[in-house]
Amino acid sequence: MKTDTKHLKLRGNVWWYHRNVPTKARHLFEGKATLSESLGTGDIREARAKRDILNGRLEERIQSTPSADRYRFNELVRELTLVGGKQAATEHGLSPEEMLPHLVKEDDAMAWEAWHQVVSNKQAASFGCTLRDALRLWKEKNSGRKTRDTLTKSAQAVDKYLSWLHLRDIQLRDINKRQVHDFISYLSKQYADTSVSGFVSRLRSVWKYASSLGEAEGECPFDGHETKGRVAKEKKQPFSAEQMETIRAYANTQTPSMRLLILLGIYTGCRISELCNLKVGSVIHDEGIVALSIDRGKTSAATRTIPVANHLVEGVLALTDSRSPEEPLLGLDGKSASREFSRFKTAEVSESPTQCFHSFRVMFSTALQRGGVSEYEAAALLGHARGTTMTYGYYSKGYLLPQLKSALERAVPYL
Repeated sequence: MKTDTKHLKLRGNVWWYHRNVPTKARHLFEGKATLSESLGTGDIREARAKRDILNGRLEERIQSTPSADRYRFNELVRELTLVGGKQAATEHGLSPEEMLPHLVKEDDAMAWEAWHQVVSNKQAASFGCTLRDALRLWKEKNSGRKTRDTLTKSAQAVDKYLSWLHLRDIQLRDINKRQVHDFISYLSKQYADTSVSGFVSRLRSVWKYASSLGEAEGECPFDGHETKGRVAKEKKQPFSAEQMETIRAYANTQTPSMRLLILLGIYTGCRISELCNLKVGSVIHDEGIVALSIDRGKTSAATRTIPVANHLVEGVLALTDSRSPEEPLLGLDGKSASREFSRFKTAEVSESPTQCFHSFRVMFSTALQRGGVSEYEAAALLGHARGTTMTYGYYSKGYLLPQLKSALERAVPYL
């Protein structure tokens, strides 16, 4: 079997990240054609995990930045506006090269298009706002205001739409209602109604925010569609006792971080993204109890503190020794860890898509019920909405940590 060493080079006993920068993105890296960085490890599994994180950051930077052409076009518009714009061009008959001799060469088509946009106050056809530009603007506005999950899902909706079009990007002016209708039909064959609605809703939000900035004109093409899905969502199913034995045996052969990820998934019911987002400072000590502070998750209710089961405390604390509070606790990329677990699960445990890492969450919820834990306590541990009355939902500050610890330990025998 071929070893996965893509973008990795072994120098001495240390793995290095080495990757060519796409031509379209070199303006983001001072014109560099390659990126090279020591990963500080001789362990190939750790090197792959760090490589995947760097790949993700690189792709995110590329996707969240305007293309080189649009970047230059926007700079030209800005500069032309600063030096007098429409008034200078019309009153003095100045051309772009006369207004910006330090930026514009003779017969510079892009400069003339920027000049026409400034003079006419109409968006240029060739360099209008694209869907990825609109996403970038929307994320800049909502960073810190929306959850990370919401930001990620909006980016995924844009990726899904462009992938369906077989395009890297598209101008907002080129998106039309028939195109969106066909996209919805495509989604409806794969996803449930709520998922289809979610994709369209996120694309609509991105488009409308761009419109509010004057970057898009006319009716929103994502409005006014029926989004009925055809595939019912299958519920996640628990693993059997025999399957759990295989999973625990596999965990014991992995790195300390991967082993702890799996065990914490089993004994906290946390989503894999929540665990991979933990930092060293997320481990707290209160009233003699070690717990994990989940400060971001799928919903606002997902923010919670969850105790660590007694038999996992030593492993968790070992990962905090002599480390900065801002360092990732597990040092694992969520997507990479999910793929790694999925590969093992499919090959050695089950091919059913209803059984996955999220199955641990189902099993933890079941164990809480079998351990006699109240639904309110279970909701607090799982990060579900808790309390719909004014008394519990608005005023209550929730359970004390010892109460949550007692509830969790009652579930442990059933896991």
